[in-house]
Amino acid sequence: MSITVYPVAFCLHALFLILSLTFQNNVLGLPFSSVDQLISVNVQLLDRTPWLTSSMNSYHSVHQIGHIAQQIYARDCKRAAHLILPTRASVQSPSTESMKLKMSVEMHNLEDTHPTTVVATNTIVSYLADIKVGVNGQSFKLIIDTGSSNTWIGSRKPLQRTSSTVLTGTKFSISYGSGSAWGDEVLDNISLSPSTTVKQSIGIASKSYGFSDVDGILGVGPSKLTLGTQSVSKQEVPTIIDTLFRAKKISRPILGVSFVPTRGDVTQNGRLTFGGVDNSLFLGQMAWIPRTSTKPSSSYYGVNLTITAAGSPIMVNKAGIMDTGTTLILLPNEAFDRYVAKIPNATVLDDGLVMFPESSIHHIPQLGFDFGVFHATLSAEQQVLPMEEAHYFGASTSKRFSYVAALGTPAGEGLDFIIGQKFLEHYYTAYNSKTGAVGIAPSAVKGR
Repeated sequence: MSITVYPVAFCLHALFLILSLTFQNNVLGLPFSSVDQLISVNVQLLDRTPWLTSSMNSYHSVHQIGHIAQQIYARDCKRAAHLILPTRASVQSPSTESMKLKMSVEMHNLEDTHPTTVVATNTIVSYLADIKVGVNGQSFKLIIDTGSSNTWIGSRKPLQRTSSTVLTGTKFSISYGSGSAWGDEVLDNISLSPSTTVKQSIGIASKSYGFSDVDGILGVGPSKLTLGTQSVSKQEVPTIIDTLFRAKKISRPILGVSFVPTRGDVTQNGRLTFGGVDNSLFLGQMAWIPRTSTKPSSSYYGVNLTITAAGSPIMVNKAGIMDTGTTLILLPNEAFDRYVAKIPNATVLDDGLVMFPESSIHHIPQLGFDFGVFHATLSAEQQVLPMEEAHYFGASTSKRFSYVAALGTPAGEGLDFIIGQKFLEHYYTAYNSKTGAVGIAPSAVKGR
């Protein structure tokens, strides 16, 4: 969860290169336990991938923004690089240990039978869900990631094995760029609510790197992304959505997602509906976007999309993915350049983010997202980092920054954009694990 903030592609971490020799199809991601770690990896990546960094050579920084902002952009970049390369998806880590993460489970009036809605915490750069494991209901806070499909725990605390824990004898190993996890697979009870418990394949990390702020990953992407992550089985590992559906705990293999923007406060404003959608959280009818046939986007929740800025096309009918594990909105280089050109006095920093004065906000173009069956927009305000979050990102309050950033690769690569959290906070989305279709509708929940 795949986390959750990330654009220009950088080179792969040495650890991934080593692990990939053994598990060539491993899921890749991008968690970081510290800003210094991220910056160090970032430099290594830039040194090793001139084909990626050449696209950024024309951008020069006149100011340096905060390290956390660097972390967010670089994580998204590496995530994008891993998705574009012949690998699996990645995840991001949330921010700091000091965040108070409170989760609960609620039931709502739903249009489907037997769905369960889990309340998730918005940590500004990602969302976490509280999942109970074992007969004693041990709690684990996991990154919600539609861009990867393995569920594993144990990065911060070990699983307390109970009578429900069954070792399968299979090893798992997943590389997330600068982070990784490996250990044993178990079958154990996972509970989303007191009445919704299933026996699920879970990775129990004996070793993990880069996940000090979370307990693991809740991978809810297409199950084909799990191929190659286990030492024995050459079959797909069912996701929690698959398991719930097969056990008839839910009526449809669908995950509904409601993200809501906040102004710098960690808050419980996310909703994950397992088994359908919550019609109280969106307006009108749900539109279903078919999965793209373009590779590698077709391995994920991939869609075709045309983007306009102030009514002018900046990207036409390209394939990319919808990803809860990415924070930013990442565009191919050409589209990003056209976007930046429409903002007066905008500067693209070495960090990869767009900086501009307060006076330029009124000139930021409205972005249009044409999915064929649905048209979405983001206003200038919805594209801009709120002043209340400036201190969190370490950014100067005298300048403003955009949530739109460069993917770091040209259009036509087969994965040309990533629609991340900052877009998803304005639209309710749903993910059908059987068909790969993505549902979308205007959000009925207003934040900030």
